[in-house]
Amino acid sequence: MPRMDSLYCPFDPKVHPDASSVHEGSVRWARSLRILSTEQQVRTAYKTKAGWLVARVFPAAELQGLQLAADWAVLCCSLDDRIRRLGTADEVASYLQHLLNLLRADIAGSFEDPFAAGMRDLRERLLDLGPPNHFTHFVHRMEELFVGNVTEARNRERAQIPSFASYRRLRETTTGLHVMFSLAELLEGFSLSDRLRDHPSLRGLATRASTIVGWANDLFIHEKEILRGEIHNLVLVLMNEHGLTVTEAVAKAVALHDGEVRNFLQEVEQLPPFGKAAADVHRYVEVLRCCIRGHLDWANDTGRYRPFDEPARPLSVRPAGNPAMA
Repeated sequence: MPRMDSLYCPFDPKVHPDASSVHEGSVRWARSLRILSTEQQVRTAYKTKAGWLVARVFPAAELQGLQLAADWAVLCCSLDDRIRRLGTADEVASYLQHLLNLLRADIAGSFEDPFAAGMRDLRERLLDLGPPNHFTHFVHRMEELFVGNVTEARNRERAQIPSFASYRRLRETTTGLHVMFSLAELLEGFSLSDRLRDHPSLRGLATRASTIVGWANDLFIHEKEILRGEIHNLVLVLMNEHGLTVTEAVAKAVALHDGEVRNFLQEVEQLPPFGKAAADVHRYVEVLRCCIRGHLDWANDTGRYRPFDEPARPLSVRPAGNPAMA
């Protein structure tokens, strides 16, 4: 199997100088709210290094904003574990809608649920950090992410392996990167108008970046996920849809990843001039580049994912699940 560093990624590594302190701060924040309620969860959070991940995506961010983004990343990682323990997809939908309501509305009071308290805290800090339109954009992206989480829960409930076409759309959302991209202007000190933010060229690049990271992450953890019965992984989707072996599906997934990177580079070269906004657009594109490279460096740094060339348990069994749906 190919090594992790064989994935095509022609971008220079960057990291914020305060990465270590931001990471420590995010774990303390989550612990203080009881989002991390056990010592095992705290140890896992330290090992995961979500603060370092954010510091690689936003290497030039203001410290206050970077800390907010790191706290959000820790909350989302912990929330993913929380919703997997809920009983049904309907329960997942109800719980995430409750959290979205708390993020969206000015609801006073204290909250026993740590994730509700975390959402409330992030809401207040985000509103203090920037103008209302940025907050509205962030909430919209969170809503999209939660819809993706519910779709995953329903697929698991039905043991339904998605088709490649539907999984591509789903994975773009469930990486959570569109939420992170919505913070880019606040964190790195540039400004895009609503028209520019929704420009097809920039939206297309954000989609490419999210897909690239999603494919890479799926490659890093495909063996672990297949063995534990997870159905949302590119390698498994390709095995199921095309009748491939694991080795064949991995090779195809690597090719898809590298093709997306080349398409990203080509689309950057073909961006329109953007006039007076060109400098701000350039900074936004640089965030996307840092995101792609930063995720690879983060995965390698944390050791969270088993390198491709380490011995693996044999995967001779065909994937379980129902036929794919479009």
